[in-house]
Amino acid sequence: MRRTTADRIRIVQKYYRYQTVAAVIQHWEGPDPPCTETIKNLIRRFEETGTVADLPRSGRPITTSTPENQDRVRDHFRLQPTRSVRQSTQDLMIPRTSLRKIVDQVGLKAYRLQHTHWLFDQDYVERRSFAEWMIREHGHDPTFIDRIWFTDESKFSLDQTINTHNSYYYATENPHYHVEIPHSKLGVNLCIDREGNSVEI
Repeated sequence: MRRTTADRIRIVQKYYRYQTVAAVIQHWEGPDPPCTETIKNLIRRFEETGTVADLPRSGRPITTSTPENQDRVRDHFRLQPTRSVRQSTQDLMIPRTSLRKIVDQVGLKAYRLQHTHWLFDQDYVERRSFAEWMIREHGHDPTFIDRIWFTDESKFSLDQTINTHNSYYYATENPHYHVEIPHSKLGVNLCIDREGNSVEI
């Protein structure tokens, strides 16, 4: 059956909300839910052209990379720089592939959130003193380093943590986007120790 423009818009909105074709069908209100092929074709058309309307038989292809949309994208990320592309696609009603192209065109870059440790003034003094002591000891005894246990660890936190995998800040220049975390948190540590050529877990 031929879908109305209102139905097509509903299909696109539900797809970007639920992210799967099956979910669109499952959450369809009313009779005659769209079939899988209809949804796939409509989403493909929307992402390629930015419209749910039938394509004209001839003429210049429709593009979403217009000066107006570039201004919308620029203003959107200026006001909400940590908004994800998936969320912004829903906000702006611009296909994801087109949105990524426009982001590049307006000079925006995605900077990932970085973890940094809280440091106090005394921490800098102690770190410098330790580094100077290590240099002195190594100068007195070249085998000094071989007799030190070097350790590394992976911490499995038991409290709330921040996953930086999808945490981005969109800007034209590096904003040094970061969050400070405490040195000591409740959790379980897995440690690996090394002394000379021996390793212990």
